[in-house]
Amino acid sequence: MSALVKPDDIYQFLKKHPKLIFADEYELAIQHETTQTRKFLEGKSVERGNREECWVSVRVLHRKRPGAATTTDTSPNGLRTVVENALHAADQSSMDPWFRFPLWKNLGTSGKPAVAGQYDTLATCISTIPPALEEFYLTRSIQTLLARKSEKYELQSFQSGHEGHLSLASASSGDIAVVRERWASPTDLSDRGSRLERLSGEAAFHAALESRPVAISEAKGLVLSPGVVADWVESLALSLDGSEFLRGRTFWEGTENTVSSAMTLTDAPAAETTPYFTRFDLEGSATQKNILIDGGQRRSLLHNAYTSGRENRASTGNFSRTSGSADATIQPWHLVLEGGQSDKPWKNSGLVAYIDQCSPSIKSKHSPAVWSRVLAGLLMRHGEPVARIRPFRVHWPHLELLRAVTDADKSVQSFGRVSCPALWWDKMPKETKDL
Repeated sequence: MSALVKPDDIYQFLKKHPKLIFADEYELAIQHETTQTRKFLEGKSVERGNREECWVSVRVLHRKRPGAATTTDTSPNGLRTVVENALHAADQSSMDPWFRFPLWKNLGTSGKPAVAGQYDTLATCISTIPPALEEFYLTRSIQTLLARKSEKYELQSFQSGHEGHLSLASASSGDIAVVRERWASPTDLSDRGSRLERLSGEAAFHAALESRPVAISEAKGLVLSPGVVADWVESLALSLDGSEFLRGRTFWEGTENTVSSAMTLTDAPAAETTPYFTRFDLEGSATQKNILIDGGQRRSLLHNAYTSGRENRASTGNFSRTSGSADATIQPWHLVLEGGQSDKPWKNSGLVAYIDQCSPSIKSKHSPAVWSRVLAGLLMRHGEPVARIRPFRVHWPHLELLRAVTDADKSVQSFGRVSCPALWWDKMPKETKDL
């Protein structure tokens, strides 16, 4: 028999499983995800992708013992197996005083499906396409259904939206694209022309400075552009995962939770125009705004039902699953780093490295408490660029960076699941190394 696709059909099949009926309690989380991708080079379509995936999680309390299992095999045999695996896990476990199913609120249906085919006619949207332009667009729709043995209603959610990125590089830019922009956007493309115009100007300027690159050691201070700060904040968020914190796997030093007063970081439900919007997480806990760092003081962590039980507090509603992953984990929804009071507060500070290029995470012998990247950018004097900075490798401890931030720019930009300003350090952090 072929696989079941609709979440309601999967739920109806699972709840009739003869062994599941006799569990003390069970919770089913079912997700059906469709993704369409489009890639363009210089305005011409070069790649199209369509993907469909179903994911099922079964959590049980059987003879007062917890068990769980997940699967992407939604055939009848696969669904029978995931139930048996969850019950077997319960048989092999011991009673856990911290295990609990959080209380539900009937929040109704959340969100609506995305509109497919948004970017199919993209090449006709603008008359002049710059050379070396790469564009990537994604449309995603996730339908989630949560059900429990003890509940009379189910929770349903549609997470849907569009996102994408532009990148534009000069021929001599090396491994890191000169200019790159990513965002979670509304459904229209009205701002595409202004984005391309801005990126074209930045790329031309970067290329003109490429002939006289200098070493990072020339700079006396540091500015990370909003796009690079977004990468750092995403990495930093791992330290605010309640499960990692309770295991002692974060860089926070005991009760020492004070960092720069320029840092105010919150996590909040994503906007309805993004693929991440939902009113509840995969345990049925309501999503909410959480102040993580407030004026330099760490205030909160991100929790699921289990970690919040150990802390004797309510879940923060952050139990979710990354597309394509086998398991759900504690994750932020939309991180927002607040801006400062001044426009470009570093503009009168002499020689500053303005870092606007950042590699993906690099292999490093350092722990997750260290931000390891290859960076590059511009050398600025009193706010004006004077030279390119050669790519350099960094291993910067998160806590040292957090404590040393001097100020934040007033302007905040959005990059997918992170919104943030540029950040300024009046002294270069240690542990930089030229390539």
